[in-house]
Amino acid sequence: MLIAADAAEMAEGSLNAWSLNGPAVDIVWIGLLATLSLACAAAAVGILYEWRRRRQLQLYLDEIREHQRDAILVIDTDGRIKRFNNAARAIFEIPREETLTGRLIADVLASKGLNGKLEMLFATPPAPPDDVHLELAGRRHDGSGLFLDVMVADFRQRERVIVFRDISTRRAMEWELGASASILRTLADHAPVIIWQRDDTSRSIYLNRHWETFTGVDVAVGQANGWYHYVHPEDRARVEAATHEAIRAMRPLEIEYRLFSRSGWRWVLDTAAARFCDDGMFAGYVGVVIDIDDRRRSVARLQESEARFRDVAMTASDMLWETDEEGRFTYLSDRAEAIIGLPPEMALGRTPWSLGLQGAPTADGEMNASWRLDTPAPFRNVTFRWSDSAQGTGRWIAIGGKPVFTAENRFAGYRGSATDVTSEVEAGAQLRHQATHDGLTGLPNRGAMLEHLTRALASGDKQGRQVGVVCLDLDRFKDVNDTFGHAAGDDLLKMVSERLTRLAADAGIVGRIGGDEFTILLSNIGDQTQLEEFCQQVIELAAEPYEMDGLRVHVGISVGGALAEGQERAEETLKRADFALYAAKREGRETWRAYTRELEGGRRSRKKLEVELRAAIEENSLSVYYQPQVDLVTHRMIAVEALTRWRRPEGDIVSPLDFIPLAEETRLIVQLGEFVLRRAATDIVPFSELALAVNLSPVQLLRTDLVQMIEEVLAQSGFAPDRLELEITESALLKDDHTVRKMMLELKQLGVKLALDDFGTGFSSLSYLQRLPFDTIKLDRSFINSLDRDPGAVSIVHAVIGLGASLGMKVVAEGVETTAQARFLRDEGCRIAQGFLFAPALPAEEVDRLRGIDLSRHRVAAA
Repeated sequence: MLIAADAAEMAEGSLNAWSLNGPAVDIVWIGLLATLSLACAAAAVGILYEWRRRRQLQLYLDEIREHQRDAILVIDTDGRIKRFNNAARAIFEIPREETLTGRLIADVLASKGLNGKLEMLFATPPAPPDDVHLELAGRRHDGSGLFLDVMVADFRQRERVIVFRDISTRRAMEWELGASASILRTLADHAPVIIWQRDDTSRSIYLNRHWETFTGVDVAVGQANGWYHYVHPEDRARVEAATHEAIRAMRPLEIEYRLFSRSGWRWVLDTAAARFCDDGMFAGYVGVVIDIDDRRRSVARLQESEARFRDVAMTASDMLWETDEEGRFTYLSDRAEAIIGLPPEMALGRTPWSLGLQGAPTADGEMNASWRLDTPAPFRNVTFRWSDSAQGTGRWIAIGGKPVFTAENRFAGYRGSATDVTSEVEAGAQLRHQATHDGLTGLPNRGAMLEHLTRALASGDKQGRQVGVVCLDLDRFKDVNDTFGHAAGDDLLKMVSERLTRLAADAGIVGRIGGDEFTILLSNIGDQTQLEEFCQQVIELAAEPYEMDGLRVHVGISVGGALAEGQERAEETLKRADFALYAAKREGRETWRAYTRELEGGRRSRKKLEVELRAAIEENSLSVYYQPQVDLVTHRMIAVEALTRWRRPEGDIVSPLDFIPLAEETRLIVQLGEFVLRRAATDIVPFSELALAVNLSPVQLLRTDLVQMIEEVLAQSGFAPDRLELEITESALLKDDHTVRKMMLELKQLGVKLALDDFGTGFSSLSYLQRLPFDTIKLDRSFINSLDRDPGAVSIVHAVIGLGASLGMKVVAEGVETTAQARFLRDEGCRIAQGFLFAPALPAEEVDRLRGIDLSRHRVAAA
């Protein structure tokens, strides 16, 4: 029995040990049974039967163990693995050529937290299996991480059976769910809207952080007070009713109302969806509240703007319009019929160009549209011609527009306004014509002629054509105005312009550049010879008399012409033609001159003379000489006439006939005249018995400060005004009769005397004597020189002396060179004369020596 018991015990221990496996065990047991005594045979057979039963159970358990998905390990008290199943190899990813037997469980798991928990696994007495349950983080054979659920499945004295379940997937899912929940909570708390949740009784169970941001009310306080507490009183009943109806029908809720906020009541949009449990029971609502107050205000403003636009479109004088990207009208206001002659419905869907829109006129008269579809750009106040082909009429329309783009920046068309500017365009055209044409003759003015000349020069240069300019003016046109009146003068200008236009009809353009000055542009002249021939034709044409008030009036004309040279500017060509005109005038009038290099040389000489004269005036290097005026009865000097003399530093003398006209042309006569007056007043003031005569040029008479300057000179020099006599030539009176008369009256108020110089050489001297306040008449030297050979001169001198006596004016004879001339003048009643018979112009010191001397006995030679 002892042997049987020991055998049974040994068999039981071997069964529990997983190493008792295989057919070798059967052989061992058969050998053992053969040696046993017969007495033990019965017990041994029983033991063998029990062993086989248990072995079959063990095989069944082993099969279950090997097909388990959980890892099962048997470890000893040192933490070393004694046995393991296939799931352990799979979970820890142990290659087949390696074994886990004998390895430390901590090394296999690579878990830092396992060693500290082995004591708990091998606690004595052992804890109940349900109490020994934990989770560990470890690593697989390849180093990847894993999470394990660990449970002690069997407690034995020196070993434990431990089950490891891989929960890595579950933990990953739990982490992802936790992360998703965290993200949702973060999004909800940071969303710029109120997110809320209520149960099936409408009790608030959740509010996100934006509730506090929006209302300034703590979430807990808001939930305690209830949602309706923060709804505007005027909206509360409506919101409650809508909410209850939604709950009753268990349908979504969407409503707008005013909600309390930090800044006052604001409109919000509340949108909610019903929530249901898994069993389909209604669980409440979850919703979002969006602040739409700004949007509502924008919508209100937009509606107001649209209403305003409709009102403006209905009442505006302009037509408002829109087109699509292809230029077709999509909108036209009611003013369309008044602006383009079509009702809106007839123009919609059609392009402006198909309805009669033409381009805008450029400066060259061409049509150039600015309304572009290929490269859209804003345009403003562009004038278009809108033609009505049905009625054969047209109108001008000023259009402004800007391109319209979609949110994707795609061109969608134009939008703008249009105004009928027909009257303005026609008025502007008339104004432009008036600005570029002479109002009297209708000819182009100076500005227009310069534009024509500029274009002709550019065109001629390209086509190899010669361009010429002819300048001309009428001689003594002022005489016609004074004799026949300004209306007759205007008629004369019209007749001259008509003749010139006919003459240049096939050759060029005629323009009036001011007063009695005209310009003719010859855009296709052959050469210098043809230019000269044309100038002669102008002279011959002007020489023909004009019929005025039944009279045949002859008017002279001076002409100057020039050919364009190279690529010069229009002003340069016109300037050279002007220079040729002035050359013709200097050479006797009623003639022509064409610009040549020789004239250019003379012009350069005159320019050099101008520079020298300017320097001489600035440096006070000119001299003033004085020619005595003699009483023909006493033969004594009673006055002197101041005359300018110019001796260059080189010693040669420049004739006054050369530099005085130059000074007048360049307006240097203003400085020169003031210089002469100041010097003469200073020189003659000591000779108290002598009067002083000083010439005034036409240019000086037009100075607005002339009277002030003369008054200043008299005051500074101490010269008495009644001793000063200002000589005015008839040519000065031709400039501006009204201005000259006003100036002469102001001079008379100073006490200065006035003399009409060169009397008898003009056309209307008698009219001057009648209208202007002269004190003295000066007989021109041309009559005095002809006394001994021209009976007509004798008659004229006799008549002028008699006229002076009858008008109470002195008469002074110029150019007296013989005793016979002096005797004749004295006998005719002329008391005063000057000339070489008595003395030439002399320096002031020589004049001083002649004071009180009988000049009939003392002839003075030139200094």
